[in-house]
Amino acid sequence: MAKNFAQKMKTPALVEWEPKRPLTPHSAQYKQAALELAMRYMRAKPCIFCGGMDTPDSVGHHIYIRKKYSKLVATPQNIIPLCRKHHCSGHEFCAHPLNNDTQAAALFWTTLQRYMPNRLAEIIRLHFKDLPAGKHDYKSDFEFWVDVWKKDMDYEYVCKKLGIEAWPES
Repeated sequence: MAKNFAQKMKTPALVEWEPKRPLTPHSAQYKQAALELAMRYMRAKPCIFCGGMDTPDSVGHHIYIRKKYSKLVATPQNIIPLCRKHHCSGHEFCAHPLNNDTQAAALFWTTLQRYMPNRLAEIIRLHFKDLPAGKHDYKSDFEFWVDVWKKDMDYEYVCKKLGIEAWPES
């Protein structure tokens, strides 16, 4: 078994962060702190497609884009670990292909829909759950990621805790 991510990457000081003043759960500070913890965690995980780890070039990919679904930016269900090849390259199967290769992007998305339908449905449910109030609870996202770091959870355990697919057996 590969070394756990805490051995690969030092636990960020942000895990111990406490706001200097009271913040609402919807504050930008919680959003940014949760996003930083999530991305650092995902960079230490192997790619869900090939198992490759080209750290420090591994990334956390937002399934639903940050620009359009900004409330889900640090939501654990919306982030998956990818190697650089499957994230942004000329590879025939990647999230952000070079030269606007729509076939590569379509193949990537179709694969997610086929193998992770419950996860995709849960992300959309979370997105629409917040719509009436128009605010997302970033403090909960932040607390979730702090817990992940403190308990040294592996990716499969995180997904199990959330009740979503990590990457099913084919």
